[in-house]
Amino acid sequence: MNTEPALRDSYSTKRLLLRVAEPEEALAVLDFYLHNREFLAPTDPIRSPSFYTLEAQTTGLLAEREAFLAGTALPLWIFLKSDPHRVVGKVILSQIVRGVFHNAYLGYKLDQGLQGQGYATEAVGKAVSVAFHEMNLHRVEAHVLPRNRRSIRLLERLGFEPEGYGARYLKIHGVWEDHVHFALVRDRHRPSVPAESPKPGIRGRDLVLVGEKTLLRLPTEADIPEVVAYRDRNKDRLDRWNPTMPEGDDRAAMFRKRILQAAYRFETGREADFLVCLPDRPEKVVGSLTFRDITPLPLSCCEAGYSVDALVEGRGYMFDALHTGLRFMFDVFGLNRVTASYMVANERSGRILDLLGFQREGVSRKMLFVAGEWQDMVMTSLLHEEFR
Repeated sequence: MNTEPALRDSYSTKRLLLRVAEPEEALAVLDFYLHNREFLAPTDPIRSPSFYTLEAQTTGLLAEREAFLAGTALPLWIFLKSDPHRVVGKVILSQIVRGVFHNAYLGYKLDQGLQGQGYATEAVGKAVSVAFHEMNLHRVEAHVLPRNRRSIRLLERLGFEPEGYGARYLKIHGVWEDHVHFALVRDRHRPSVPAESPKPGIRGRDLVLVGEKTLLRLPTEADIPEVVAYRDRNKDRLDRWNPTMPEGDDRAAMFRKRILQAAYRFETGREADFLVCLPDRPEKVVGSLTFRDITPLPLSCCEAGYSVDALVEGRGYMFDALHTGLRFMFDVFGLNRVTASYMVANERSGRILDLLGFQREGVSRKMLFVAGEWQDMVMTSLLHEEFR
């Protein structure tokens, strides 16, 4: 009698749905392979033209379900919660062996348009957790091309350790390729949970975030003249919507101090203070974006503040910068919630936050002293699960 635990055929994470696909979903799987045909080719076996047919994918899904029911594989196709009918990847535990081995082999693939956003780590981390805590496996192995640095970094983040080097181990894209062998055993598994202290794990001076219209980076001393010029040409606008900050006579020294503090606060996980620049002119400052008061669990939140140059206002630069920064704060810092507030009269800020998905939570009366008067402030928030 089989005493192994019965497996579920679907799981979920914060942003993803993972499930054993039905044969009726063969068209969605075929769309995934067609859309990523060239992208997957360097790490896949050579596919015959018949592979890219609805019949072949239907047959493949039937075979996967049989292996799942037999307990020899857990093939989980990846869907976004925000688009639950489009296949965006796959993570599979295959060649599951019980007895004295209790082992499985791990593989995964992800849509080319979702690379670098933490989706693969989220999906693979869940599959590994299922392997150890629901399937009661002792060991999970993964074999990776040495040049596939993205996959190697993913495995290392999840605690996998290199065990050896397989010469000409698998035939990939028509060539017998060497592979690095990784493995993780159950008693060394670190479950994927939100960090107790949100730290980026990257030095501030090395950080550059690139959106469609903007580039975000932390300031350096070389930016002082450009920052001063930005503040001078936008002084009236900044003073209209923000409390006036004393700058003193030696403005360069003041900005130098702030820049040094910004690097320290970022690397200690307290604040991310970005300059908004142009991708083709990274020295040109057209705005600022700050995520302040970063607070760890059980709150896991921060507050966003921003400004944009009058020279580019109304062209989508601030929206792009905010979207890029929010993605970083949610995916890298692992935050659950970002708040933002704006003066009731500042309708432009309200529209930007609305477009990003921020929800209005109320109005704080006479909250901030700006331009010689106490101002009412609209309070908004955005959750990780709501981020578009």
